[in-house]
Amino acid sequence: LWNGLSDHFEQSGESTCPYCNFVEQWEHDHYLPRARFPEFTLYPNNLIPICKHCNGKKLAHYQRNGIRLFQHLFTELNGVVGFLRVEVTYDPKLAVEYSLVHPAGLTAQQFAVLELHFEQLDLADRYARQASTVLAKLVRQFRTPTSLALGRNALRKRLRQMASDREASTPPNHWETVLMHEIAATADFADHIFD
Repeated sequence: LWNGLSDHFEQSGESTCPYCNFVEQWEHDHYLPRARFPEFTLYPNNLIPICKHCNGKKLAHYQRNGIRLFQHLFTELNGVVGFLRVEVTYDPKLAVEYSLVHPAGLTAQQFAVLELHFEQLDLADRYARQASTVLAKLVRQFRTPTSLALGRNALRKRLRQMASDREASTPPNHWETVLMHEIAATADFADHIFD
């Protein structure tokens, strides 16, 4: 069974952690903890890939004070978009901050679970660290003489294309897609490159 699951995850590409949207070294997790739901221990739909960080945080935790702590971002929130927001500031230095926004389509109770999920897994900090790395690479890439010679408009067009490409290859509400759309939406990132 375990070998079959591993083969399935590797062949289907489903190794993106459904709790954080990072593609990292992963383990198998019981979405419904086996300590509380032993009847689902070997139920295939209850066994999912999870990154080491999230597995270490989630453990067998399921609820706090009767409220769920985690959601499966791909299935439970499928079709709900716009709950992840990123703010990029450029002065005095480049900085990134992620937060949640209550979107249409989520009840207050669902959003409360999403807030707990976000907090328990340190997603704001984890996303910000990864986004800072992505932005630093983009700055290096676009500050080359060849890229600078193309001009601001070409850079903005390239950023919009990169955002569309990222959206096509990631699950909904992915931290990097949200980041790319944010820096493509205004001239601020291009101005930062050319300053």
